[in-house]
Amino acid sequence: MAHCSAMNCINNSKKCRMYRFPADTVRRRKWADNTRRSWGPKEPTTNMKLCEVHFEDSQFEANRQDGKRKLRWDAVPTLFDVPNPPERITIQRTTSENLQQSVQNAETTPGEVESEIENELQDCVCKTQVIRLKSELAASKLECRRLKRKIASIETAEKRKCEKLESFLRPDQVKYLERRGRTNPLEWSDETLMMALRLRCSLSASGYELLRKEGFPLPSYRTLCRRVVEVSSSSPEGSALYFL
Repeated sequence: MAHCSAMNCINNSKKCRMYRFPADTVRRRKWADNTRRSWGPKEPTTNMKLCEVHFEDSQFEANRQDGKRKLRWDAVPTLFDVPNPPERITIQRTTSENLQQSVQNAETTPGEVESEIENELQDCVCKTQVIRLKSELAASKLECRRLKRKIASIETAEKRKCEKLESFLRPDQVKYLERRGRTNPLEWSDETLMMALRLRCSLSASGYELLRKEGFPLPSYRTLCRRVVEVSSSSPEGSALYFL
């Protein structure tokens, strides 16, 4: 006949059901500590037992088909007649009345259900739109940065071109290349006219016109003749310019 190992308990296997200490060392130590017994050097073994009165109802398996009171695998004894009993394990079980009340509280009318569904759909649509707009904004920022880099690259290239042109062309020649229309007359500088006259005298008429056709910024032969006549008529040094 097995006896209960708890303090101040005289139950045995004839009076109530007994349960062996767990084989797991940690759980067996927990059971032993909860009994508040002074075990001394002797450690509890699996041969020791506790009766069913030391376990709360929540520590037994519920709704067993065979009707037996069997402990849960993680059951812990907490009911002992000692000065400093262990803390009880409180597990709230849902009764049929509580379940029915919860169902009644959760009941809603069809109109309320439709309203809730509509609100949720609107929230989903708003969230989707926000995500889409954020994605578009991020893409726009990336495109803006790309265009800024492209503009900076173009400006740098244009600046280098201008520097190269200014290294062998005069400002009026650069202005001649930059103008869009050919209808507006351009005021050529005296230095450019002197250079054009030298080229015209060094080259033949066909060679000079070939340079102009290839895009080299030079005044036309007619312009040269008109300016030479103007200079020669207004300045005594014009005759020297005419015969350069």
